[in-house]
Amino acid sequence: VKPSGPMHGPDGTDYPNHQRFHELVEGQKIVTEHIGAPHFFLTITLKPEINATLLTWLQTFDDEAVWQSFSDFAPVMNEQNLSRLEKVLTETTEENSDAK
Repeated sequence: VKPSGPMHGPDGTDYPNHQRFHELVEGQKIVTEHIGAPHFFLTITLKPEINATLLTWLQTFDDEAVWQSFSDFAPVMNEQNLSRLEKVLTETTEENSDAK
């Protein structure tokens, strides 16, 4: 697992983005803690489906005020993260298929 670094906003602004990994279960679950503001835990679960994987993304914030401070840009940032993940997984799947 690579250490986390800055998050790049859509306007090019870099934001501090430090994560602590609490749980890694290969192919099943990742739990991280976002250190700094906004503080939250992120739990990602993966469940195999026929020709697909169901991904569950749960962010747990300290309280409603913390969530509100994050809610304006969270959907955009999460969509970017999921798009990057999808690209990596697609490339990995293609590489594995080519190796056979």
